[in-house]
Order: sequence, then C-alpha cells, then structure tokens
Amino acid sequence: MNADFAVANLEAPFTQGGTYFEKKKYRFKVPTDYADGVLRAGFDVLTLANNHILDYGYEGLYSTLNVLKRLNISSCGAGRDLESAEEGVVVQKGCWRVGFLAYSLTYPSDFWASSKKCGTAFPMNKRLRARIERMKREEADIVVVSFHWGGELMDRPKGYQRYWAHKAVEYGADLVIGHHPHVVQGFEIYNNRLIAYSLGNYVFGSYSKNVDFGMLLKVRFGYNTLSCHLIPIYVNNYKVNFQPRSVYGRGRKRIIDYLNEISMELNSGIRIINESGIIDLEMRDEP
Repeated sequence: MNADFAVANLEAPFTQGGTYFEKKKYRFKVPTDYADGVLRAGFDVLTLANNHILDYGYEGLYSTLNVLKRLNISSCGAGRDLESAEEGVVVQKGCWRVGFLAYSLTYPSDFWASSKKCGTAFPMNKRLRARIERMKREEADIVVVSFHWGGELMDRPKGYQRYWAHKAVEYGADLVIGHHPHVVQGFEIYNNRLIAYSLGNYVFGSYSKNVDFGMLLKVRFGYNTLSCHLIPIYVNNYKVNFQPRSVYGRGRKRIIDYLNEISMELNSGIRIINESGIIDLEMRDEP
C-alpha cells in the first residue's frame, strides 16, 4: 500500500534484557535485531503509549527508544518522564505537516509517566488541550491523536473512550485513532472529524479464535477535507500464520456491512461508510 508515511502502535519493547514487571500475566519483548523489520515494512512513526511497552521496565523502554532513534523511526507516547512522554512528533511531506500525539488509558497505572519517572503518557484535560492547541498553532497543519483504551474483545467503545475522543476533537484534533481491544470498533463523525475507536490487531504474536479481522486506514487529507479508506485484513493467525492479508470479495462486503452496523449506533443511525469502504467528510469548523 503506497502512502506518504505510515504509523503503527508498537505493543512490545525492543530489548535484550530488562527486569520483567511481575504484576502481569502476559509480558512481551522483542529482540532488538528484529526492529529492522519495522523499518523494512515502511513505518515512519510508532506510538508507544500502551500497556506493554514497560513490560521489561525502564531498561526495555530506554532500549526501545535507542533502537528507534538508530533506525530513524520517530516515536511518541512514552519517555523518560511525563514531559517527554507527552511530546509529539511532526512528519512533513511537501508543504503539509502532520503531528502525532499518543496516550494510554490502560492499566497497569505503574506504567504511567510522572515528573519523576519514565512511562507512558496518560491524558489529563488541561495538558491534553495545551498539547493539541500548541501543536496545531505552532507545528502542524493536521493533528492526529492516538489512544490506547477500551475493553479487550469489546466491539463497542466504552463511555470514557467517547469522552476522551470528543475532548481531543474539541481541543483541535483532526483525527482520533484507537487500539487495544484486539477487535475493530465503530467509527464516529464528531464535529466534522473522524474517530476510529479501535482498528483491532495488525501483527500480533498470539493465536485467538476470537480475533478474525483487523483494519488498516488509508487517510488522505485535503484542504478542509478528509477521505478515509477502510482496508479490512485477515489477522486470525490460525489462518494467516502471523502474515496479515487483505480481505476481498464477499468477505470484504460482510466486514464493511458489519462496520456500518456498529458505526450507525455512534452516528444517530446514519451510514457513514460507503460500499467501497470509504468515509468522506468536510472538516469545517462549527460556528
């Protein structure tokens, strides 16, 4: 898939060592040699605000930050303290500047950064507003906010997801993208901006019969316009062996119909996805 730049959520630290976090059942880490695969896959920005990036402590996080810096892959959402964890990244293509911010609302709370310890960025109203407004005013033409949130295997967003998504848009975000539930959740148009509550899995290192498909978004921004192409992918590792593949034909139609069904609940009964899997909207500001 051709794109000016590609973004993904990195759900595990790149590290050879580190001290594992004891108060969890599932802990992930990836050998640093494998990080080159992310570069070869074409990703330019990785969000680190999630519930696994500190599975192997500060050593695992620092190792990840160093590896990504060596590969010239930008990241946001986690850092050596709260200030650095909240710091966004801006990618420029031609005359367009697109900024990214990332936050995690998932436990354990031990992973959340503070002024005195490393970790992930947890959203706080005043700080979130200041970050988005400053980025929009001084650094970027478009602001994308990523949230790690929601209940695992829940195909509907929780109330707090809608609260924070709406706040991000009210503060100036042009697109909100979510992940963590492992399954796809609905899409909402709020104040003429698009919210994708969960894209589901992409490449994930487990077998689960409960997770059949995920979603890629191909987003094109214009002057006060957004066109979002929803690309369903099969991610059931019993079938694809950790190599996601696009869905075509009747399978694709079935998924698009399902997404329209669960998205209508978020859009006053209106179908916002056309038969080609595209959402078009004018990003005009309400008076």
